[in-house]
Amino acid sequence: MNTVVKRSWLILLLMSLLALPAMAQNARVQFIHNSGDIDARPIDLYVGDSLYVNQFTFRTATKFVDVPAGNVRLRLTHPTNKDSLVAEVNQTLTGGTTYVCIINGILKINLSKYANPDPANRNIQISFYTVANARETASNSAKVEFFVNNGNTDGPLSGLDFFTVGSTTPFVDNLGYSQSTAGYISVDPAKYTYDVKQGDDATKLIGSYEGDFTAAAGKSAVVLASGFVTPANNQGSQKLGLIAVFADGSVQVFRTIEILPIGKWKFTGASPYKFTDFIGADTLVKAGHGIAVDRRNRIWIGNFSTGSFLRVFSAAGIEDPISPIKKVKIGLDSSGTDACRGMTLDKDGSILWTRSTRLWRLDAATGQALKLFTGTGSRLSPMVDKDGFIWTGQVVGINPITVIDPVTFAQTQQINLKNPPGFGRGLGITADARKIFTPDLGSSGGPLYIWTTTDFINYTKTDS
Repeated sequence: MNTVVKRSWLILLLMSLLALPAMAQNARVQFIHNSGDIDARPIDLYVGDSLYVNQFTFRTATKFVDVPAGNVRLRLTHPTNKDSLVAEVNQTLTGGTTYVCIINGILKINLSKYANPDPANRNIQISFYTVANARETASNSAKVEFFVNNGNTDGPLSGLDFFTVGSTTPFVDNLGYSQSTAGYISVDPAKYTYDVKQGDDATKLIGSYEGDFTAAAGKSAVVLASGFVTPANNQGSQKLGLIAVFADGSVQVFRTIEILPIGKWKFTGASPYKFTDFIGADTLVKAGHGIAVDRRNRIWIGNFSTGSFLRVFSAAGIEDPISPIKKVKIGLDSSGTDACRGMTLDKDGSILWTRSTRLWRLDAATGQALKLFTGTGSRLSPMVDKDGFIWTGQVVGINPITVIDPVTFAQTQQINLKNPPGFGRGLGITADARKIFTPDLGSSGGPLYIWTTTDFINYTKTDS
């Protein structure tokens, strides 16, 4: 009986040992279709004789799938005829290793129809580009990790440089066609704007693209240059952009940011709007320097001229019973209401009103002062971000821009712009506070400057 048991145990052990190599004979592979050729939409993907992706189309991907290890044949065929070969390569895959396999390039029969700046040295015929040691998750669960691949066939000879907006140092340098970065790049979960520029010449911007990684903590991805610099020379296919392909096969197309030429606005005297009526008599509104519409649909007008005060009107132009507001007061601090510098609503619907060095929060129902902040220098018209924080700078010199906590009404941060305009009246920000807009009412004559940040500390002038 013991002999039978021992023999059975040995048989099971041998079977288990024999099964181990078989279990390890798979590699893990993600396939990405990044060929911009309009005739490669769709194509079928075969591994050996097995159809792995039916109707594979541009800017789509599989999740990581099991593929037999060893020397395997990867084929692309037309979807209506599996014998009509588009591309074929033999690829060695090691069992237990993870790969990303990217399809880039142009069909052989179409090479003459697509631009290639260096046909002698740049082979843009459609093929597979395989990267080993890929990650299905980030190595740090608090980060987003990606590598970059350049699938752009008509780009500059020197390749592409990738910059985070505001940085003067590329995080990807001179990446040639079909090349991938060595290793993964780790970033915090957030929104990012990346500038793609000509390799070796950072003055030549090709495009700016915004990607959203805010919900991607712990994920891995491939960021690909996808499409064409000049679609008109490439059968009208997609314009160059960036896409992020995640391990689950989902694809995010980055938002393309249009960069307009720097210029000055000019009033031509023409307008689609015509004067129909005015709010308040001439004696009530003089040199208005601020306007806001409260949640009761009343119009608040901050006058600059002496004796005009802070006025509140209904939508019909009838002055509200709380108007004029001639004085505001908190404790021993009081102020007249002429010399307005600007006005807006805070997140809760109260009125934010600036006069001289002071920023007041007023109850929209009564006009009574609720909070007071005193800064240095005359205040710019304030703005409010999505979290309720209040942003204001100085009329002369703009700097420092002060960020005020909406609860304590105390300063939480100061931001100093490099070489800011000399004089302005207002300040603008995006809801996420990643961009600041400043006017220039000094000798420059009125350009609107855009300042961008990635860390909410340093803002760099990026456009006007």
